[in-house]
Amino acid sequence: MASDMIKAALKAEEDARQMKKAAEAKAQKMVAEAKKQCDTIISDAKKQAESQAHIILSDARYTADGVIKQAEKLAEMREKKSISDTEKKYDEAIKMIFEEILR
Repeated sequence: MASDMIKAALKAEEDARQMKKAAEAKAQKMVAEAKKQCDTIISDAKKQAESQAHIILSDARYTADGVIKQAEKLAEMREKKSISDTEKKYDEAIKMIFEEILR
């Protein structure tokens, strides 16, 4: 009877060791899978951030190009207005020059 009890205790210890090994293996597998998922999530997040950065940069370039074109058009319009205003004063300037000469 004592022999049966010892056998049962030894069997229980062996079962516990096997269960511990199985649990450790399962835990290691879970950790490896978690690391793999973490790496995938980080990689995806980096790709998404890079994509968003490219979109922002593209928008910034587009906006900058638009601002530059508007500034160029405004400068051209101001130049034309200045020339037009100057041309309007030619007759008056010529008249003033003749008046000075004839004095």
